[in-house]
Amino acid sequence: MLPVLLLTVLTLLLAGWLGLQLRRQQEVERLRQRMVQGEAPPPDEAQATAEDLMRDDYGLRGADILSYQLTRLTNSVLGRLLIAGAAGGAGFLLSRSAGRSLGDSIGLSLAAGLLGVGLAYLALNARRRNRQREIRKALPDVLEMLAAIMEGGTAFDAALQHIVRESDLRHPLYLELSITLEAMRRGRRRHEALRMMADRCRLQEVRDVVAGLIQADQTGSSISDVLRHFARTFFREYEAEVQRRAERLPIKMMFPMMFTIMPAMLIVTGFPSFLRLWRTLEAVLAGR
Repeated sequence: MLPVLLLTVLTLLLAGWLGLQLRRQQEVERLRQRMVQGEAPPPDEAQATAEDLMRDDYGLRGADILSYQLTRLTNSVLGRLLIAGAAGGAGFLLSRSAGRSLGDSIGLSLAAGLLGVGLAYLALNARRRNRQREIRKALPDVLEMLAAIMEGGTAFDAALQHIVRESDLRHPLYLELSITLEAMRRGRRRHEALRMMADRCRLQEVRDVVAGLIQADQTGSSISDVLRHFARTFFREYEAEVQRRAERLPIKMMFPMMFTIMPAMLIVTGFPSFLRLWRTLEAVLAGR
């Protein structure tokens, strides 16, 4: 009876979360249409949907929107509770099917729930670190391309559109630029869309670039000069980071060599001597 009740509760929680997301999506779409048509939304409605607009998908489709929603679910408190409940319910069912007692089954379900939440947390952190690493690596090249296109007389929005059109949107940085461009098309101001991108990326380098672009836009400075300055700075930082990694590489290789190469070398060099010593001792003992 308890497993059935647990699965029912999990199903109701998941259905409620999906219904809440659908309602928020409808509110966001309605506010979007008002922004496009130039109508000012009511203050309470604008404030209620401000957070949803900050986290909106802005043009994601297919597998991308599915991955985005699953990531949001896993990263929320309700999502982690659902993961813990699902893992705990599975552990309880497996334990009861194996003939364990009720107390053992409850203990195993609690351990499985904690393990499920921990694995989800580790998976999210690993994905976030990989995503930030890819963004940090590609950022100097993108800034250099933007500066080169703008120096040819192209505006910032058109240069950004050209880069997005000619790039692979599977890369996280180009996907973020595509979302930013889509946000500007749907009524967001440039500095708002850029700040939203910085909030999504959660990288200090992106925040610095966004702050420099906003300042250059407000003061009338050359945006291409700002982009080229940041590109050269990030290139130098990346080269310094690669050099530091190369300097630490011999130290990191020491332990694999000690546990893999050194035992083989000792066997090859020391085993013949040990064999000769063993035969000599056998001959001496046999002579007695």
